[in-house]
Amino acid sequence: MRDVTYRYPTSRPGTPAPITNLNLTIQPGESVLICGGSGSGKSSVIRLLNGLIPKYHEGTLTGQVVHTSTNGNEHIISHEELFETGRFTATVFQNPRTQFFTTNVTSELAFACENYGMNPQDIKDRMMRVVNEINIPHLLGKNLFHISGGEKQRVACGCSMMSEPDLYLFDEPTSNLSPQAIDEFREVYASLRRKGATLVVAEHRLYFLRGLVDRVIIMTDGRIEREMTGDEFWALTDDERSQYGLRDLTAPPEPELPTIVANGNATKLPPTLVPTLAPSTTSDDGGSADSVSEPTALEIRNLQFSYGKKLVLDIPELRLPAGKVIVVAGPNGAGKSTFASVLTGLEKARGTISYRGEKLTPKKRLAHSYMVMQDVHRQLFGTTVRGEVTVDSAASFVDPAQVDGLLAEFDLLHLADRHPMSLSGGQKQRVVIATAKACQKDIVVFDEPSSGLDYQHMVAIAHALRELAAHGKVVLVITHDYELMNLCGDLILHLNKLSY
Repeated sequence: MRDVTYRYPTSRPGTPAPITNLNLTIQPGESVLICGGSGSGKSSVIRLLNGLIPKYHEGTLTGQVVHTSTNGNEHIISHEELFETGRFTATVFQNPRTQFFTTNVTSELAFACENYGMNPQDIKDRMMRVVNEINIPHLLGKNLFHISGGEKQRVACGCSMMSEPDLYLFDEPTSNLSPQAIDEFREVYASLRRKGATLVVAEHRLYFLRGLVDRVIIMTDGRIEREMTGDEFWALTDDERSQYGLRDLTAPPEPELPTIVANGNATKLPPTLVPTLAPSTTSDDGGSADSVSEPTALEIRNLQFSYGKKLVLDIPELRLPAGKVIVVAGPNGAGKSTFASVLTGLEKARGTISYRGEKLTPKKRLAHSYMVMQDVHRQLFGTTVRGEVTVDSAASFVDPAQVDGLLAEFDLLHLADRHPMSLSGGQKQRVVIATAKACQKDIVVFDEPSSGLDYQHMVAIAHALRELAAHGKVVLVITHDYELMNLCGDLILHLNKLSY
Protein backbone atom coordinates (compact mmCIF):
# COMPACT_ATOMS: atom_id res chain seq x y z
CA MET A 1 0.00 0.00 0.00
CA ARG A 2 1.67 3.19 -1.21
CA ASP A 3 0.55 6.56 0.21
CA VAL A 4 -3.08 5.40 0.31
CA THR A 5 -5.82 7.81 1.37
CA TYR A 6 -9.50 6.95 1.10
CA ARG A 7 -12.60 9.08 1.68
CA TYR A 8 -16.27 8.13 1.63
CA PRO A 9 -18.33 9.76 -1.13
CA THR A 10 -20.49 11.34 1.61
CA SER A 11 -17.53 12.67 3.64
CA ARG A 12 -17.95 16.32 4.58
CA PRO A 13 -15.08 18.82 4.23
CA GLY A 14 -12.93 18.84 7.33
CA THR A 15 -13.92 15.35 8.51
CA PRO A 16 -11.04 12.85 8.91
CA ALA A 17 -10.59 10.24 6.19
CA PRO A 18 -11.09 6.56 7.13
CA ILE A 19 -7.59 5.89 5.73
CA THR A 20 -4.87 8.57 5.59
CA ASN A 21 -1.42 8.34 3.95
CA LEU A 22 -1.12 4.63 4.65
CA ASN A 23 2.05 2.79 3.68
CA LEU A 24 2.15 -0.93 4.36
CA THR A 25 4.06 -3.85 2.85
CA ILE A 26 3.09 -7.47 3.49
CA GLN A 27 5.70 -10.10 2.66
CA PRO A 28 4.89 -13.55 1.18
CA GLY A 29 4.24 -16.09 3.93
CA GLU A 30 3.76 -13.42 6.60
CA SER A 31 0.97 -13.49 9.19
CA VAL A 32 -0.12 -9.94 10.06
CA LEU A 33 -2.61 -8.81 12.71
CA ILE A 34 -4.33 -5.43 12.26
CA CYS A 35 -5.94 -4.13 15.45
CA GLY A 36 -7.09 -0.89 17.03
CA GLY A 37 -10.21 0.79 18.34
CA SER A 38 -13.61 0.76 16.63
CA GLY A 39 -13.51 2.99 13.56
CA SER A 40 -9.70 3.00 13.39
CA GLY A 41 -9.67 1.72 9.81
CA LYS A 42 -9.04 -2.02 10.22
CA SER A 43 -11.87 -3.19 7.95
CA SER A 44 -11.06 -0.45 5.44
CA VAL A 45 -7.55 -1.91 5.06
CA ILE A 46 -9.05 -5.34 4.35
CA ARG A 47 -11.41 -3.83 1.76
CA LEU A 48 -8.54 -2.00 0.09
CA LEU A 49 -6.53 -5.21 -0.14
CA ASN A 50 -9.36 -7.21 -1.74
CA GLY A 51 -10.56 -4.43 -4.05
CA LEU A 52 -13.98 -3.87 -2.44
CA ILE A 53 -12.67 -0.31 -2.06
CA PRO A 54 -13.26 1.40 -4.48
CA LYS A 55 -15.08 -1.15 -6.69
CA TYR A 56 -17.95 -1.82 -4.25
CA HIS A 57 -17.49 0.76 -1.49
CA GLU A 58 -17.15 3.84 -3.65
CA GLY A 59 -15.27 6.96 -2.68
CA THR A 60 -12.13 8.93 -3.41
CA LEU A 61 -8.95 6.85 -3.43
CA THR A 62 -5.44 8.21 -3.89
CA GLY A 63 -2.23 6.23 -3.82
CA GLN A 64 -1.90 2.63 -4.93
CA VAL A 65 -2.60 -0.83 -3.57
CA VAL A 66 -0.31 -3.18 -5.49
CA HIS A 67 -0.22 -6.97 -5.58
CA THR A 68 2.96 -8.61 -6.82
CA SER A 69 2.28 -12.10 -8.16
CA THR A 70 4.67 -15.04 -7.87
CA ASN A 71 5.97 -14.36 -11.40
CA GLY A 72 6.88 -10.79 -10.44
CA ASN A 73 4.02 -9.03 -12.26
CA GLU A 74 2.42 -6.10 -10.44
CA HIS A 75 -1.36 -5.66 -10.32
CA ILE A 76 -2.83 -2.34 -9.17
CA ILE A 77 -5.89 -3.52 -7.24
CA SER A 78 -8.07 -0.49 -8.03
CA HIS A 79 -7.49 -1.08 -11.76
CA GLU A 80 -8.56 -4.74 -11.62
CA GLU A 81 -12.11 -6.05 -11.86
CA LEU A 82 -13.31 -7.79 -8.70
CA PHE A 83 -13.48 -11.18 -10.41
CA GLU A 84 -9.79 -10.77 -11.24
CA THR A 85 -8.73 -9.80 -7.71
CA GLY A 86 -10.67 -12.86 -6.54
CA ARG A 87 -8.03 -15.00 -8.24
CA PHE A 88 -5.29 -13.90 -5.85
CA THR A 89 -7.17 -12.77 -2.70
CA ALA A 90 -9.82 -14.50 -0.61
CA THR A 91 -11.72 -12.94 2.29
CA VAL A 92 -13.53 -14.42 5.28
CA PHE A 93 -15.93 -11.88 6.79
CA GLN A 94 -17.34 -11.35 10.27
CA ASN A 95 -20.70 -12.78 9.22
CA PRO A 96 -20.14 -15.65 6.76
CA ARG A 97 -23.79 -15.61 5.71
CA THR A 98 -23.12 -12.41 3.80
CA GLN A 99 -20.67 -14.17 1.48
CA PHE A 100 -22.63 -17.33 0.65
CA PHE A 101 -24.19 -17.62 -2.80
CA THR A 102 -25.76 -21.09 -2.65
CA THR A 103 -27.83 -23.05 -0.16
CA ASN A 104 -25.68 -26.11 0.59
CA VAL A 105 -22.09 -26.67 1.66
CA THR A 106 -20.93 -28.69 -1.35
CA SER A 107 -22.22 -26.17 -3.89
CA GLU A 108 -20.75 -23.27 -1.93
CA LEU A 109 -17.30 -24.83 -1.78
CA ALA A 110 -17.36 -25.42 -5.54
CA PHE A 111 -18.87 -22.05 -6.46
CA ALA A 112 -15.74 -19.94 -7.04
CA CYS A 113 -13.85 -22.66 -8.90
CA GLU A 114 -16.86 -23.29 -11.14
CA ASN A 115 -17.01 -19.60 -11.97
CA TYR A 116 -13.37 -19.69 -13.04
CA GLY A 117 -14.08 -22.66 -15.32
CA MET A 118 -12.05 -25.31 -13.51
CA ASN A 119 -12.31 -28.94 -14.56
CA PRO A 120 -15.09 -30.65 -12.50
CA GLN A 121 -12.84 -33.52 -11.42
CA ASP A 122 -10.15 -31.08 -10.29
CA ILE A 123 -12.79 -29.25 -8.25
CA LYS A 124 -13.87 -32.50 -6.56
CA ASP A 125 -10.28 -33.50 -5.80
CA ARG A 126 -9.47 -30.07 -4.36
CA MET A 127 -12.69 -30.06 -2.33
CA MET A 128 -11.89 -33.39 -0.68
CA ARG A 129 -8.40 -32.11 0.18
CA VAL A 130 -9.81 -28.94 1.74
CA VAL A 131 -12.66 -30.50 3.75
CA ASN A 132 -10.32 -33.10 5.23
CA GLU A 133 -7.73 -30.47 6.09
CA ILE A 134 -10.21 -28.36 8.09
CA ASN A 135 -12.26 -31.33 9.33
CA ILE A 136 -15.63 -30.62 7.71
CA PRO A 137 -16.31 -33.68 5.47
CA HIS A 138 -19.43 -34.37 7.58
CA LEU A 139 -20.88 -31.03 6.41
CA LEU A 140 -20.85 -31.86 2.69
CA GLY A 141 -24.36 -31.66 1.26
CA LYS A 142 -25.82 -29.97 4.35
CA ASN A 143 -28.04 -26.90 4.14
CA LEU A 144 -25.99 -23.80 4.95
CA PHE A 145 -28.89 -22.39 6.97
CA HIS A 146 -29.07 -25.48 9.20
CA ILE A 147 -25.49 -25.49 10.48
CA SER A 148 -24.02 -23.57 13.42
CA GLY A 149 -22.20 -20.25 13.28
CA GLY A 150 -18.85 -21.90 13.88
CA GLU A 151 -19.53 -24.42 11.12
CA LYS A 152 -20.50 -21.60 8.75
CA GLN A 153 -17.20 -19.87 9.51
CA ARG A 154 -15.25 -23.05 8.75
CA VAL A 155 -17.14 -23.43 5.47
CA ALA A 156 -16.22 -19.83 4.62
CA CYS A 157 -12.57 -20.67 5.35
CA GLY A 158 -12.92 -23.72 3.12
CA CYS A 159 -14.29 -21.58 0.30
CA SER A 160 -11.28 -19.28 0.54
CA MET A 161 -8.93 -22.27 0.48
CA MET A 162 -10.63 -23.66 -2.63
CA SER A 163 -9.38 -20.60 -4.54
CA GLU A 164 -5.77 -21.24 -3.44
CA PRO A 165 -5.14 -17.46 -3.27
CA ASP A 166 -1.85 -15.66 -2.73
CA LEU A 167 -3.40 -13.65 0.12
CA TYR A 168 -5.93 -14.70 2.78
CA LEU A 169 -7.87 -11.87 4.46
CA PHE A 170 -9.95 -12.20 7.64
CA ASP A 171 -12.23 -9.39 8.87
CA GLU A 172 -13.14 -10.01 12.54
CA PRO A 173 -13.76 -13.72 11.87
CA THR A 174 -14.44 -14.69 15.52
CA SER A 175 -16.71 -11.84 16.64
CA ASN A 176 -19.85 -14.01 16.80
CA LEU A 177 -18.25 -17.36 17.66
CA SER A 178 -18.39 -19.47 20.82
CA PRO A 179 -15.14 -20.30 22.66
CA GLN A 180 -15.18 -23.78 21.11
CA ALA A 181 -15.72 -22.36 17.61
CA ILE A 182 -12.87 -19.87 18.21
CA ASP A 183 -10.59 -22.80 19.05
CA GLU A 184 -11.66 -24.52 15.82
CA PHE A 185 -10.99 -21.36 13.81
CA ARG A 186 -7.56 -21.07 15.44
CA GLU A 187 -6.73 -24.55 14.16
CA VAL A 188 -7.72 -23.58 10.61
CA TYR A 189 -5.63 -20.40 10.82
CA ALA A 190 -2.66 -22.30 12.25
CA SER A 191 -2.92 -24.88 9.46
CA LEU A 192 -2.78 -22.16 6.80
CA ARG A 193 0.22 -20.58 8.53
CA ARG A 194 2.07 -23.91 8.62
CA LYS A 195 1.54 -24.19 4.86
CA GLY A 196 3.26 -20.83 4.38
CA ALA A 197 0.14 -18.89 3.37
CA THR A 198 0.14 -15.09 3.51
CA LEU A 199 -2.41 -14.06 6.13
CA VAL A 200 -3.87 -10.72 7.22
CA VAL A 201 -6.45 -10.67 10.03
CA ALA A 202 -8.30 -7.65 11.46
CA GLU A 203 -9.58 -8.48 14.95
CA HIS A 204 -10.79 -7.17 18.30
CA ARG A 205 -10.53 -10.54 20.02
CA LEU A 206 -6.80 -11.12 20.27
CA TYR A 207 -5.93 -13.86 22.74
CA PHE A 208 -6.47 -16.77 20.32
CA LEU A 209 -3.85 -15.40 17.91
CA ARG A 210 -0.98 -15.65 20.40
CA GLY A 211 1.90 -17.42 18.68
CA LEU A 212 0.27 -17.18 15.24
CA VAL A 213 1.25 -13.71 14.01
CA ASP A 214 4.62 -12.38 12.88
CA ARG A 215 3.75 -8.69 12.91
CA VAL A 216 1.10 -6.48 14.53
CA ILE A 217 -0.20 -3.19 13.13
CA ILE A 218 -2.06 -0.97 15.64
CA MET A 219 -4.26 1.60 13.91
CA THR A 220 -5.75 4.88 15.13
CA ASP A 221 -7.94 7.22 13.05
CA GLY A 222 -6.98 5.64 9.73
CA ARG A 223 -3.23 5.74 10.40
CA ILE A 224 -0.66 3.26 11.63
CA GLU A 225 -0.10 4.19 15.28
CA ARG A 226 2.48 1.53 16.05
CA GLU A 227 4.06 -1.51 14.42
CA MET A 228 5.76 -4.37 16.28
CA THR A 229 6.53 -8.07 16.22
CA GLY A 230 4.09 -10.61 17.61
CA ASP A 231 6.36 -11.27 20.61
CA GLU A 232 6.59 -7.55 21.39
CA PHE A 233 2.81 -7.22 21.12
CA TRP A 234 2.03 -10.00 23.58
CA ALA A 235 4.51 -8.49 26.01
CA LEU A 236 2.45 -5.26 26.27
CA THR A 237 1.34 -4.31 29.77
CA ASP A 238 -2.36 -3.94 30.56
CA ASP A 239 -1.94 -0.16 30.68
CA GLU A 240 -0.38 -0.12 27.20
CA ARG A 241 -3.08 -2.43 25.88
CA SER A 242 -5.93 -0.30 27.22
CA GLN A 243 -4.23 2.85 25.94
CA TYR A 244 -4.72 1.53 22.40
CA GLY A 245 -8.31 0.42 23.11
CA LEU A 246 -7.42 -3.26 22.80
CA ARG A 247 -9.17 -6.17 24.44
CA ASP A 248 -7.52 -8.74 26.71
CA LEU A 249 -4.40 -10.46 25.36
CA THR A 250 -5.05 -13.58 27.45
CA ALA A 251 -8.06 -15.88 27.35
CA PRO A 252 -10.71 -14.46 29.71
CA PRO A 253 -11.84 -16.80 32.52
CA GLU A 254 -15.22 -18.46 32.32
CA PRO A 255 -17.59 -16.40 34.49
CA GLU A 256 -18.66 -17.83 37.84
CA LEU A 257 -22.29 -16.72 38.04
CA PRO A 258 -25.47 -18.27 39.41
CA THR A 259 -26.92 -20.45 36.67
CA ILE A 260 -30.30 -21.89 35.79
CA VAL A 261 -30.43 -24.60 33.14
CA ALA A 262 -33.47 -24.49 30.86
CA ASN A 263 -33.20 -27.94 29.32
CA GLY A 264 -34.71 -28.51 25.94
CA ASN A 265 -36.31 -31.65 27.36
CA ALA A 266 -37.70 -29.84 30.40
CA THR A 267 -36.75 -27.37 33.07
CA LYS A 268 -35.74 -30.05 35.54
CA LEU A 269 -34.01 -27.69 37.95
CA PRO A 270 -36.01 -25.30 40.15
CA PRO A 271 -37.91 -23.07 37.72
CA THR A 272 -37.26 -19.83 39.55
CA LEU A 273 -33.98 -17.98 39.36
CA VAL A 274 -34.74 -15.83 42.37
CA PRO A 275 -33.38 -18.00 45.23
CA THR A 276 -30.03 -18.52 43.46
CA LEU A 277 -29.23 -14.90 42.64
CA ALA A 278 -26.09 -13.32 44.01
CA PRO A 279 -26.71 -10.04 45.83
CA SER A 280 -26.78 -7.05 43.53
CA THR A 281 -24.10 -4.45 44.13
CA THR A 282 -26.50 -1.54 43.76
CA SER A 283 -30.14 -0.67 44.06
CA ASP A 284 -32.21 2.36 43.16
CA ASP A 285 -31.55 3.95 46.56
CA GLY A 286 -27.83 3.29 46.33
CA GLY A 287 -27.82 0.53 48.96
CA SER A 288 -27.49 -3.22 48.77
CA ALA A 289 -30.39 -5.05 47.18
CA ASP A 290 -31.61 -8.36 48.56
CA SER A 291 -31.87 -10.64 45.52
CA VAL A 292 -34.03 -13.19 47.28
CA SER A 293 -36.84 -10.67 47.53
CA GLU A 294 -36.70 -9.87 43.81
CA PRO A 295 -40.18 -10.47 42.38
CA THR A 296 -40.70 -12.36 39.15
CA ALA A 297 -41.12 -9.96 36.24
CA LEU A 298 -41.27 -12.38 33.32
CA GLU A 299 -42.96 -15.76 33.59
CA ILE A 300 -42.89 -18.41 30.85
CA ARG A 301 -45.04 -21.54 30.83
CA ASN A 302 -45.16 -24.47 28.39
CA LEU A 303 -43.21 -22.59 25.74
CA GLN A 304 -42.70 -24.55 22.52
CA PHE A 305 -41.43 -23.40 19.15
CA SER A 306 -40.75 -25.40 15.99
CA TYR A 307 -39.20 -24.78 12.58
CA GLY A 308 -41.44 -26.98 10.48
CA LYS A 309 -41.41 -30.35 12.24
CA LYS A 310 -38.21 -29.63 14.14
CA LEU A 311 -38.85 -28.64 17.76
CA VAL A 312 -36.34 -25.96 18.78
CA LEU A 313 -37.64 -24.72 22.15
CA ASP A 314 -39.43 -26.69 24.86
CA ILE A 315 -39.45 -24.85 28.21
CA PRO A 316 -42.22 -25.95 30.62
CA GLU A 317 -41.63 -23.21 33.20
CA LEU A 318 -39.24 -20.33 33.73
CA ARG A 319 -39.33 -17.15 35.83
CA LEU A 320 -37.00 -14.22 35.26
CA PRO A 321 -36.53 -11.14 37.45
CA ALA A 322 -36.17 -7.51 36.46
CA GLY A 323 -33.19 -5.55 37.67
CA LYS A 324 -30.59 -8.15 36.70
CA VAL A 325 -28.39 -8.59 33.63
CA ILE A 326 -29.28 -12.12 32.55
CA VAL A 327 -26.75 -13.78 30.25
CA VAL A 328 -28.38 -16.26 27.85
CA ALA A 329 -25.78 -18.92 27.09
CA GLY A 330 -25.64 -22.36 25.53
CA PRO A 331 -24.20 -24.28 22.60
CA ASN A 332 -24.77 -23.31 18.98
CA GLY A 333 -28.16 -24.60 17.89
CA ALA A 334 -29.69 -24.44 21.39
CA GLY A 335 -32.22 -21.84 20.22
CA LYS A 336 -30.87 -18.73 21.97
CA SER A 337 -31.68 -16.30 19.14
CA THR A 338 -35.00 -18.07 18.57
CA PHE A 339 -35.82 -17.66 22.27
CA ALA A 340 -35.10 -13.93 21.94
CA SER A 341 -37.31 -13.63 18.85
CA VAL A 342 -40.19 -15.37 20.63
CA LEU A 343 -39.73 -13.30 23.77
CA THR A 344 -39.88 -10.02 21.82
CA GLY A 345 -42.87 -11.02 19.69
CA LEU A 346 -40.98 -11.44 16.43
CA GLU A 347 -41.99 -15.12 16.35
CA LYS A 348 -45.19 -16.80 17.50
CA ALA A 349 -44.98 -19.82 19.78
CA ARG A 350 -47.17 -22.13 21.83
CA GLY A 351 -47.43 -21.44 25.55
CA THR A 352 -47.76 -18.26 27.60
CA ILE A 353 -45.41 -15.39 28.37
CA SER A 354 -46.48 -12.98 31.11
CA TYR A 355 -44.95 -9.68 32.20
CA ARG A 356 -45.72 -8.67 35.79
CA GLY A 357 -48.79 -10.90 35.77
CA GLU A 358 -50.17 -9.78 32.38
CA LYS A 359 -50.27 -12.40 29.63
CA LEU A 360 -48.69 -10.96 26.50
CA THR A 361 -49.72 -11.72 22.95
CA PRO A 362 -46.97 -11.47 20.31
CA LYS A 363 -48.27 -7.98 19.46
CA LYS A 364 -48.07 -6.89 23.11
CA ARG A 365 -44.61 -8.40 23.44
CA LEU A 366 -43.50 -6.25 20.52
CA ALA A 367 -44.85 -3.19 22.31
CA HIS A 368 -43.14 -4.08 25.60
CA SER A 369 -39.74 -5.03 24.20
CA TYR A 370 -36.77 -4.02 22.07
CA MET A 371 -34.19 -6.34 20.54
CA VAL A 372 -30.70 -5.51 19.32
CA MET A 373 -30.15 -8.10 16.61
CA GLN A 374 -26.92 -9.89 15.83
CA ASP A 375 -26.91 -8.30 12.37
CA VAL A 376 -27.53 -4.63 13.22
CA HIS A 377 -27.66 -3.67 9.53
CA ARG A 378 -31.23 -5.00 9.56
CA GLN A 379 -32.43 -2.32 11.98
CA LEU A 380 -30.79 0.89 10.82
CA PHE A 381 -33.41 3.16 9.23
CA GLY A 382 -32.41 6.78 9.82
CA THR A 383 -30.42 9.05 7.53
CA THR A 384 -28.31 10.36 10.42
CA VAL A 385 -27.10 8.88 13.69
CA ARG A 386 -29.09 11.50 15.62
CA GLY A 387 -32.23 10.61 13.70
CA GLU A 388 -31.65 6.90 14.21
CA VAL A 389 -31.64 7.05 18.01
CA THR A 390 -34.85 9.12 18.08
CA VAL A 391 -36.94 7.53 15.31
CA ASP A 392 -38.14 4.68 17.55
CA SER A 393 -37.69 6.41 20.88
CA ALA A 394 -40.32 6.92 23.52
CA ALA A 395 -42.19 10.21 23.26
CA SER A 396 -40.49 11.46 26.42
CA PHE A 397 -37.05 11.11 24.86
CA VAL A 398 -37.13 13.98 22.39
CA ASP A 399 -35.25 16.75 24.21
CA PRO A 400 -32.13 17.64 22.15
CA ALA A 401 -29.97 17.82 25.27
CA GLN A 402 -31.06 14.30 26.24
CA VAL A 403 -30.24 13.04 22.76
CA ASP A 404 -26.80 14.66 22.86
CA GLY A 405 -26.19 13.17 26.29
CA LEU A 406 -27.08 9.71 25.02
CA LEU A 407 -24.85 10.08 21.96
CA ALA A 408 -21.99 11.25 24.17
CA GLU A 409 -22.47 8.27 26.49
CA PHE A 410 -21.87 5.90 23.57
CA ASP A 411 -19.10 8.04 22.01
CA LEU A 412 -21.32 8.92 19.04
CA LEU A 413 -21.77 12.67 19.40
CA HIS A 414 -19.02 13.46 16.87
CA LEU A 415 -20.83 11.13 14.44
CA ALA A 416 -24.31 12.62 15.01
CA ASP A 417 -24.74 13.87 11.44
CA ARG A 418 -23.17 10.86 9.71
CA HIS A 419 -25.31 8.32 7.85
CA PRO A 420 -25.49 5.14 10.00
CA MET A 421 -24.52 2.91 7.08
CA SER A 422 -21.24 4.83 6.62
CA LEU A 423 -20.02 3.83 10.09
CA SER A 424 -17.74 0.99 11.12
CA GLY A 425 -19.25 -2.25 12.44
CA GLY A 426 -18.57 -1.34 16.07
CA GLN A 427 -19.98 2.17 15.62
CA LYS A 428 -23.18 0.76 14.07
CA GLN A 429 -23.47 -1.61 17.02
CA ARG A 430 -23.28 1.31 19.45
CA VAL A 431 -25.93 3.27 17.51
CA VAL A 432 -28.44 0.42 17.80
CA ILE A 433 -27.66 -0.13 21.50
CA ALA A 434 -28.13 3.61 22.12
CA THR A 435 -31.49 3.36 20.34
CA ALA A 436 -32.46 0.44 22.57
CA LYS A 437 -31.77 2.56 25.64
CA ALA A 438 -33.71 5.52 24.22
CA CYS A 439 -36.79 3.38 23.56
CA GLN A 440 -37.34 2.78 27.29
CA LYS A 441 -38.95 -0.63 26.81
CA ASP A 442 -39.65 -3.01 29.71
CA ILE A 443 -37.87 -6.00 28.15
CA VAL A 444 -34.58 -5.41 26.33
CA VAL A 445 -32.74 -8.22 24.55
CA PHE A 446 -29.22 -7.94 23.12
CA ASP A 447 -27.94 -10.58 20.68
CA GLU A 448 -24.11 -10.56 20.70
CA PRO A 449 -23.86 -6.83 21.62
CA SER A 450 -20.05 -6.85 21.94
CA SER A 451 -19.54 -7.83 18.31
CA GLY A 452 -17.10 -5.39 16.69
CA LEU A 453 -16.40 -3.48 19.91
CA ASP A 454 -13.02 -2.46 21.26
CA TYR A 455 -12.24 -2.59 24.99
CA GLN A 456 -13.36 0.92 25.97
CA HIS A 457 -16.64 0.69 24.11
CA MET A 458 -17.33 -2.80 25.46
CA VAL A 459 -16.93 -1.39 28.98
CA ALA A 460 -19.34 1.44 28.08
CA ILE A 461 -21.90 -1.06 26.76
CA ALA A 462 -21.56 -3.16 29.91
CA HIS A 463 -22.24 -0.03 31.99
CA ALA A 464 -25.33 0.74 29.88
CA LEU A 465 -26.67 -2.79 30.39
CA ARG A 466 -26.23 -2.49 34.14
CA GLU A 467 -27.92 0.90 34.11
CA LEU A 468 -30.94 -0.50 32.25
CA ALA A 469 -31.20 -3.27 34.85
CA ALA A 470 -30.90 -0.74 37.68
CA HIS A 471 -33.96 1.02 36.25
CA GLY A 472 -36.03 -2.14 36.64
CA LYS A 473 -35.83 -3.46 33.09
CA VAL A 474 -35.69 -7.15 32.17
CA VAL A 475 -32.29 -7.30 30.46
CA LEU A 476 -31.21 -10.40 28.55
CA VAL A 477 -27.85 -10.64 26.79
CA ILE A 478 -27.12 -13.46 24.36
CA THR A 479 -23.36 -13.76 24.16
CA HIS A 480 -20.39 -16.12 23.98
CA ASP A 481 -18.11 -13.30 25.11
CA TYR A 482 -16.62 -14.12 28.52
CA GLU A 483 -15.14 -10.61 28.81
CA LEU A 484 -18.59 -9.04 28.54
CA MET A 485 -20.14 -11.62 30.89
CA ASN A 486 -17.53 -10.86 33.55
CA LEU A 487 -18.10 -7.12 33.18
CA CYS A 488 -21.87 -7.02 33.60
CA GLY A 489 -23.51 -10.43 34.11
CA ASP A 490 -25.56 -11.16 37.24
CA LEU A 491 -26.71 -14.66 36.35
CA ILE A 492 -26.71 -17.12 33.47
CA LEU A 493 -29.73 -18.68 31.79
CA HIS A 494 -28.31 -21.75 30.06
CA LEU A 495 -30.29 -23.20 27.16
CA ASN A 496 -29.49 -26.77 26.21
CA LYS A 497 -29.84 -28.13 22.70
CA LEU A 498 -32.83 -30.41 22.25
CA SER A 499 -31.98 -34.10 22.21
CA TYR A 500 -35.17 -35.14 20.46
